[in-house]
Amino acid sequence: MLGKAAQLFRERGYAGTSLQALSQSMDMGEQSIYNAFGSKEQVFQRALQQYCVDSEGGLRMLAAPGASLGTIEAFFTSMVESLSSDAPACLITRTCLTREDGDTAVARKVSQQMRSVEKCFQKAVENAVEKGEAHCDDPKKIARFLNMTAQGLSVLARSGTSKRALRDLVDVSLSVLR
Repeated sequence: MLGKAAQLFRERGYAGTSLQALSQSMDMGEQSIYNAFGSKEQVFQRALQQYCVDSEGGLRMLAAPGASLGTIEAFFTSMVESLSSDAPACLITRTCLTREDGDTAVARKVSQQMRSVEKCFQKAVENAVEKGEAHCDDPKKIARFLNMTAQGLSVLARSGTSKRALRDLVDVSLSVLR
Protein backbone atom coordinates (compact mmCIF):
# COMPACT_ATOMS: atom_id res chain seq x y z
CA MET A 1 0.00 0.00 0.00
CA LEU A 2 2.77 2.49 0.93
CA GLY A 3 4.73 1.29 -2.09
CA LYS A 4 1.85 2.37 -4.31
CA ALA A 5 1.77 5.74 -2.59
CA ALA A 6 5.55 6.15 -2.99
CA GLN A 7 5.21 5.30 -6.69
CA LEU A 8 2.53 7.96 -7.11
CA PHE A 9 4.60 10.57 -5.25
CA ARG A 10 7.59 9.65 -7.45
CA GLU A 11 5.50 10.20 -10.57
CA ARG A 12 3.65 13.35 -9.55
CA GLY A 13 5.50 14.86 -6.59
CA TYR A 14 3.83 15.76 -3.33
CA ALA A 15 1.96 18.82 -4.60
CA GLY A 16 0.82 17.02 -7.76
CA THR A 17 -0.64 14.08 -5.86
CA SER A 18 -4.23 14.51 -4.78
CA LEU A 19 -5.93 12.62 -1.99
CA GLN A 20 -8.29 11.22 -4.62
CA ALA A 21 -5.33 9.86 -6.63
CA LEU A 22 -3.88 8.34 -3.46
CA SER A 23 -7.24 6.77 -2.69
CA GLN A 24 -7.38 5.13 -6.12
CA SER A 25 -3.74 4.06 -6.07
CA MET A 26 -3.86 2.63 -2.55
CA ASP A 27 -7.30 1.03 -3.00
CA MET A 28 -8.57 2.87 0.08
CA GLY A 29 -11.34 5.35 0.53
CA GLU A 30 -10.31 8.89 1.39
CA GLN A 31 -11.78 8.60 4.87
CA SER A 32 -9.90 5.32 5.38
CA ILE A 33 -6.68 7.10 4.48
CA TYR A 34 -7.44 9.78 7.07
CA ASN A 35 -8.29 7.09 9.63
CA ALA A 36 -5.12 5.11 8.94
CA PHE A 37 -2.62 7.93 8.44
CA GLY A 38 -4.17 11.19 9.56
CA SER A 39 -3.34 13.27 6.47
CA LYS A 40 -1.81 13.29 3.02
CA GLU A 41 1.39 14.62 4.58
CA GLN A 42 1.58 11.64 6.91
CA VAL A 43 0.97 9.25 4.01
CA PHE A 44 3.86 10.96 2.23
CA GLN A 45 6.15 10.71 5.25
CA ARG A 46 5.39 7.02 5.71
CA ALA A 47 5.78 6.35 1.97
CA LEU A 48 9.12 8.19 2.00
CA GLN A 49 10.24 6.10 4.99
CA GLN A 50 9.23 2.90 3.20
CA TYR A 51 10.97 4.02 0.01
CA CYS A 52 14.20 4.54 1.98
CA VAL A 53 13.92 1.08 3.51
CA ASP A 54 13.25 -0.45 0.09
CA SER A 55 16.28 1.38 -1.36
CA GLU A 56 18.64 -0.04 1.23
CA GLY A 57 19.28 -3.16 -0.87
CA GLY A 58 21.32 -1.23 -3.42
CA LEU A 59 23.07 0.67 -0.67
CA ARG A 60 23.94 -2.51 1.20
CA MET A 61 25.92 -3.72 -1.79
CA LEU A 62 28.02 -0.54 -1.59
CA ALA A 63 28.60 -0.98 2.13
CA ALA A 64 29.36 -4.71 1.96
CA PRO A 65 32.83 -5.76 3.15
CA GLY A 66 33.90 -6.77 -0.36
CA ALA A 67 32.48 -3.70 -2.12
CA SER A 68 34.95 -1.81 -4.25
CA LEU A 69 35.30 -0.09 -7.61
CA GLY A 70 33.40 -2.83 -9.46
CA THR A 71 30.54 -2.49 -6.98
CA ILE A 72 30.38 1.27 -7.50
CA GLU A 73 30.37 0.73 -11.26
CA ALA A 74 27.61 -1.89 -10.95
CA PHE A 75 25.57 0.47 -8.78
CA PHE A 76 25.74 3.21 -11.41
CA THR A 77 25.09 0.77 -14.28
CA SER A 78 21.95 -0.41 -12.52
CA MET A 79 20.93 3.16 -11.82
CA VAL A 80 21.35 4.23 -15.45
CA GLU A 81 19.32 1.22 -16.59
CA SER A 82 16.54 2.09 -14.16
CA LEU A 83 16.58 5.77 -15.06
CA SER A 84 16.51 4.96 -18.77
CA SER A 85 13.33 2.95 -18.40
CA ASP A 86 9.95 4.52 -17.89
CA ALA A 87 10.45 4.38 -14.12
CA PRO A 88 9.68 7.64 -12.36
CA ALA A 89 12.35 9.73 -10.66
CA CYS A 90 13.98 8.84 -7.39
CA LEU A 91 11.63 9.93 -4.60
CA ILE A 92 14.52 11.46 -2.65
CA THR A 93 15.63 13.56 -5.62
CA ARG A 94 12.09 14.59 -6.47
CA THR A 95 11.46 15.52 -2.85
CA CYS A 96 14.64 17.61 -2.70
CA LEU A 97 13.56 19.52 -5.78
CA THR A 98 9.93 20.10 -4.82
CA ARG A 99 9.49 20.07 -1.05
CA GLU A 100 8.36 23.09 0.88
CA ASP A 101 10.97 24.81 3.08
CA GLY A 102 8.92 24.50 6.25
CA ASP A 103 8.60 20.72 6.11
CA THR A 104 11.28 19.85 8.67
CA ALA A 105 10.32 16.17 9.17
CA VAL A 106 10.72 15.47 5.47
CA ALA A 107 13.92 17.55 5.31
CA ARG A 108 15.40 15.50 8.16
CA LYS A 109 14.50 12.20 6.46
CA VAL A 110 15.94 13.30 3.12
CA SER A 111 19.10 14.55 4.81
CA GLN A 112 19.42 11.29 6.73
CA GLN A 113 19.05 9.28 3.52
CA MET A 114 21.64 11.41 1.73
CA ARG A 115 24.11 10.84 4.59
CA SER A 116 23.41 7.12 4.43
CA VAL A 117 24.10 7.01 0.70
CA GLU A 118 27.29 9.01 1.19
CA LYS A 119 28.52 6.65 3.92
CA CYS A 120 27.89 3.65 1.68
CA PHE A 121 29.83 5.24 -1.16
CA GLN A 122 32.61 6.12 1.27
CA LYS A 123 32.92 2.51 2.43
CA ALA A 124 33.14 1.25 -1.16
CA VAL A 125 35.74 3.90 -2.06
CA GLU A 126 37.80 3.04 1.01
CA ASN A 127 37.69 -0.64 0.04
CA ALA A 128 38.68 0.17 -3.54
CA VAL A 129 41.65 2.20 -2.30
CA GLU A 130 42.72 -0.61 0.06
CA LYS A 131 42.57 -3.09 -2.83
CA GLY A 132 44.61 -0.80 -5.06
CA GLU A 133 41.73 -0.39 -7.54
CA ALA A 134 41.30 3.31 -6.89
CA HIS A 135 43.39 6.27 -5.89
CA CYS A 136 42.19 9.19 -3.82
CA ASP A 137 43.32 11.19 -0.82
CA ASP A 138 39.92 11.76 0.75
CA PRO A 139 37.29 9.01 0.33
CA LYS A 140 34.68 11.14 2.12
CA LYS A 141 34.97 13.92 -0.49
CA ILE A 142 34.79 11.38 -3.33
CA ALA A 143 31.75 9.76 -1.70
CA ARG A 144 30.04 13.13 -1.54
CA PHE A 145 30.88 13.67 -5.23
CA LEU A 146 29.48 10.23 -6.15
CA ASN A 147 26.30 10.98 -4.21
CA MET A 148 25.98 14.23 -6.14
CA THR A 149 26.53 12.29 -9.36
CA ALA A 150 23.71 9.89 -8.48
CA GLN A 151 21.32 12.75 -7.72
CA GLY A 152 22.36 14.61 -10.86
CA LEU A 153 21.79 11.54 -13.02
CA SER A 154 18.26 11.28 -11.68
CA VAL A 155 17.54 14.92 -12.54
CA LEU A 156 19.14 14.68 -15.98
CA ALA A 157 17.23 11.50 -16.82
CA ARG A 158 13.96 13.31 -16.05
CA SER A 159 14.98 16.05 -18.46
CA GLY A 160 15.33 13.52 -21.29
CA THR A 161 19.09 13.00 -21.28
CA SER A 162 19.91 9.86 -23.26
CA LYS A 163 21.10 6.62 -21.75
CA ARG A 164 24.40 6.97 -23.61
CA ALA A 165 24.94 10.46 -22.17
CA LEU A 166 24.14 9.19 -18.66
CA ARG A 167 26.71 6.42 -19.09
CA ASP A 168 29.27 8.97 -20.29
CA LEU A 169 28.65 11.03 -17.16
CA VAL A 170 29.18 7.96 -14.99
CA ASP A 171 32.46 7.24 -16.80
CA VAL A 172 33.68 10.78 -16.23
CA SER A 173 32.59 10.69 -12.58
CA LEU A 174 34.36 7.41 -11.92
CA SER A 175 37.52 8.71 -13.57
CA VAL A 176 38.30 10.59 -10.33
CA LEU A 177 39.09 7.21 -8.79
CA ARG A 178 41.55 6.08 -11.47
